[in-house]
Amino acid sequence: MTEQQHHLQDVNILGIASLTSPAELKQDICLGEDVAEAVYQARETLKAILRGEDRRLIAIVGPCSIHNRDSAIEYAEKLSPLAAKVIDRIVVVMRVYFEKPRTTVGWKGLINDPHLDGTFDMSGGLRLAREILLDINQTGLPAATAPPNRLPIARWQAVCRCQLVLRTAPKGAWRWPSTRWRRHEQNTRF
Repeated sequence: MTEQQHHLQDVNILGIASLTSPAELKQDICLGEDVAEAVYQARETLKAILRGEDRRLIAIVGPCSIHNRDSAIEYAEKLSPLAAKVIDRIVVVMRVYFEKPRTTVGWKGLINDPHLDGTFDMSGGLRLAREILLDINQTGLPAATAPPNRLPIARWQAVCRCQLVLRTAPKGAWRWPSTRWRRHEQNTRF
């Protein structure tokens, strides 16, 4: 008998479903010019701070991971007035993590399981994550998220809890020279 007849291949696969593509998400959930401009301006401001051209500090503030849209927006609405109050000294960026990469057992995050029920509706999770980022950006707050991020609304991406890398392209490569990064890494306190 062959492998197929004995069911030796793909024994743990229940089904295959296509993910929503980034192009489909961008078409279905449009940024709008105002949000696109805000994302661009925030990225430019954050780059200027890291280059030392702007003396303000960057504070990335937010929950460990997002699991509920309403709670995320409520957090952003409460953080936004504080960010406006300290903008002359500190640029506040909301931490918006959708995944739990260090979790080995249990819920893996909003993108992987947005309904918190084990259905792993990842297309729904990607859609919900983009909507949340759009809503947060509409409050006036920049958003920071963790890779892999196919939702080009985020203004920052974190490599780990204490090292930040500027993301300058919506879906592109990291474009921060390592020698510059090391210099900033040594001079930055979190």
